[in-house]
Amino acid sequence: MRAKFKLHVCTTEQGVEWVYRVPVGKGQAVIGFNSIAGISIGFETEPCSGNTHLPAREGTEKIWKHIRCNAAGAKEWRCLAAIGLVQAVARWEINDLVAER
Repeated sequence: MRAKFKLHVCTTEQGVEWVYRVPVGKGQAVIGFNSIAGISIGFETEPCSGNTHLPAREGTEKIWKHIRCNAAGAKEWRCLAAIGLVQAVARWEINDLVAER
């Protein structure tokens, strides 16, 4: 059986703080958002430690180890897959922007 993931993409005009959002459990999602480092990845809800995120260019495992205290019961494999999905989309979008120049 394959897992299904929903990737939500928004524009800044929509007034939300994230650019990419992948739900991983009840009330929790992995998000990609604009930061000084480009796109950073963290959890939408941070019950354990606020402001915990890393740049999308870091390794998937490194990001997971850094943000996992905020997983709030979300399964590790879902979070790793969601982080990888956000990384892939962010990388594709960056490459697409560079190709347009």
